[in-house]
Amino acid sequence: MRKCLAAMLLSLLFISSAQADSAAEQFQKGLNAYQRQDYAAALQAWQGLAESGDPSSQYNLGVIYHFGKGVPQDYLQAVAWYRKAAAQGHVGAQYNLGVIYENGRGVAQDLAEALTWYHKAAEQGDVSAQYNLAIIYDNGRGVPQDYVQAAAWYRKAAEQGYAGAQTNLGYAYANGNGVARDFAWAVYWSALAAQQGNKKAAGNLEQYRSQLPRYRVSRPNINVRAKPTTASEVVGRADAGDEVYRLGRTEDGWLEVYLHDGNTVGYIAEFLLEAVGGGVTQDYAQLAASYRKAAEQGNAEAQTNLGYAYANGEGVAHDYVRAVYWSALAAQQGNEKAAANLERYRSQLPRYRVARPSSNVRAKPTTASEVLKQADAGDEVYELSRAADGWLEVYLRDGHTIGYIAEFLLEEAP
Repeated sequence: MRKCLAAMLLSLLFISSAQADSAAEQFQKGLNAYQRQDYAAALQAWQGLAESGDPSSQYNLGVIYHFGKGVPQDYLQAVAWYRKAAAQGHVGAQYNLGVIYENGRGVAQDLAEALTWYHKAAEQGDVSAQYNLAIIYDNGRGVPQDYVQAAAWYRKAAEQGYAGAQTNLGYAYANGNGVARDFAWAVYWSALAAQQGNKKAAGNLEQYRSQLPRYRVSRPNINVRAKPTTASEVVGRADAGDEVYRLGRTEDGWLEVYLHDGNTVGYIAEFLLEAVGGGVTQDYAQLAASYRKAAEQGNAEAQTNLGYAYANGEGVAHDYVRAVYWSALAAQQGNEKAAANLERYRSQLPRYRVARPSSNVRAKPTTASEVLKQADAGDEVYELSRAADGWLEVYLRDGHTIGYIAEFLLEEAP
């Protein structure tokens, strides 16, 4: 399988300069020395701070020994200092330990140890660690191959703008690796990577876009906007006769499109376009089934897409209850698109107001079950279903909570 694999080289992260006030002067002395390449003076300035437990100084000593800055290169010393800093949560030290153990530089190669440190750094948001984790899971290097995990870590790195991750996430969508097969998302992520000059992504786009419905711009000098509103930023322009490829459609007459010129992704009002054809017929039932499979494994984007499918009756019966349910699960994980969709979906459900203070919202329709949230008098909830024995399954906007509340604690909202 062809993939865009980045070389996993040791990365010298920026020398840390964040220090407590009491050690700031000494640390700055070391930083100044390092910047003028007086590594012996930097080592002397940071040694005492590192020995007293300062994680930034420990990390910086690790860098000095790791790369042989003014001292003989010594991986064992580097690992020792990195470990001290990493144990205190220093993300750069965690990432560098992952790279050292993955590649066996000065230590025995240990993929399990590498995975441990990559996970710690990735969970703190380090984009390189997220990408390396994705590569490991994608290729089953030292672990069972896991496309779902790979796609999840590609997504985290892609959302931070990492072009290699965007390219590989596009490939995952085009091939259904760990996500539901979806050429619109394949084009979306590949276009973002191509905008950064990634040649692999640009090459893939030629294939992916051919699978999408094609439109022609019907008027000259049309704005392509960042969001589906005339008040939003203009991200590109299209002239009469230009072809665009549909990624999605909003309910209020906008198409999300890909424009080959500049690899632009944005929105154009649908009345400015005329259908040309092309693409493949989307099997919405099959797509919804794929979304459900991933959604049940906790994939937030699949949950968002499944909610959209229920709201619009694409491949499933039109059902706002399930639209809210799946969108709420995604919103709980921070998916902004799902949270925005919920504003519209919930308005289609019966609405109640909590009548008493500190009313418990529970995991199951019984007073013995776990309390998920407490709702206060006046809070609004939306009915998802009615359970036996006087309980309602509800959606509570605060925290995007789904649970059960006794019906006698509610009153119909005006």
